[in-house]
Amino acid sequence: MIATAASVGIRLQGVTKVFDTNTVIDNIDLTIRSGSLTTLLGPSGCGKTTILRLIAGLETATSGQIWIGDQDVTALSASHRDVAMVFQSYALFPHMTVGENVGYGLKVQNVPRAERDERVAKALADVGLAGFGPRYIDQMSGGQQQRVAVARALILQPKVMLFDEPLSNLDTKLRRSMREDIRELQQKTGITSVYVTHDQSEALAVSDEVVVMDAGRIAQIGTPEDLYRRPGSAFVATFMGEANILDATVERQGATLVVGIGGARLELADARPGLPEGEAQVAVRPESIRLVAEGRVQGPAGTVKACAYVGAATEYEIECAGAGVFAIVPAGQPVFGPGSRVTLAIDPVGVAVFAETGRPAA
Repeated sequence: MIATAASVGIRLQGVTKVFDTNTVIDNIDLTIRSGSLTTLLGPSGCGKTTILRLIAGLETATSGQIWIGDQDVTALSASHRDVAMVFQSYALFPHMTVGENVGYGLKVQNVPRAERDERVAKALADVGLAGFGPRYIDQMSGGQQQRVAVARALILQPKVMLFDEPLSNLDTKLRRSMREDIRELQQKTGITSVYVTHDQSEALAVSDEVVVMDAGRIAQIGTPEDLYRRPGSAFVATFMGEANILDATVERQGATLVVGIGGARLELADARPGLPEGEAQVAVRPESIRLVAEGRVQGPAGTVKACAYVGAATEYEIECAGAGVFAIVPAGQPVFGPGSRVTLAIDPVGVAVFAETGRPAA
């Protein structure tokens, strides 16, 4: 993605937000790159939406500074920050046509009618709604209404776009389509964007970078692949998709970590400084586990407690060394029913060692 000339970065420096006696954001430092799409991801109540509202100017920081580009906007009102926001509820005017909704901000800015109509037509075409201007909002589907909300924000040509859980009201298939559209539009315009969601798959699909939040603090920042493959804690591992947290032993051999899990020794090409040796915990992704009849290979043994066919795969719950293990095995592999004794064959690619356990995701 190439950032446009108007793209700017965002910087939060020592930002804290307290409501009454409740610290919602706790001394956060965060830099968002110019022209990027950065997602704030975390469970309900972790502070991600509050950060979005602080950037927008809809909330005031208790302490700290907020910069948009080279301008300190900490004390500026929302109307002076050159920021546009797409709300979860869309916040469209039902008594206005689609075109009037999209052009409302330009009308407030006293943009001449001819220029306004031209820009409205272009904005609607950009979101795949060319010709929909005369319709009313109640004549539009949920996905179309979301596109109208995006067009209304884009038409203002803001320095920063903010998305507050924009797809949460859509069904699964439409969410997938809309997240692809939002990502494509962001890359096309190069507008620095901040996207809030609690949906891990959404964050993985749209982001240049993901900020995982936990209890008002940043748990980890990284690319979607980094966070999924190399989580820094048990909390991040379990929040970035499904993960089994298992006891293991770790031994460093040059540029390789040798991880022992239930008799199996797995070599990981990940020997970053700070990773533990000796007894540790590791994350094992469910899709990295294959089931083999007990005794066929070396590895942890267990008993199948439940299995469910879900189309492209079979999901298993396995009792292994007193712990529950979740496995996702692609269709076409041998199927083991409840009560079967199996050995877990684990692909090292799906194993991650982290330095701290943190708290598991709720």
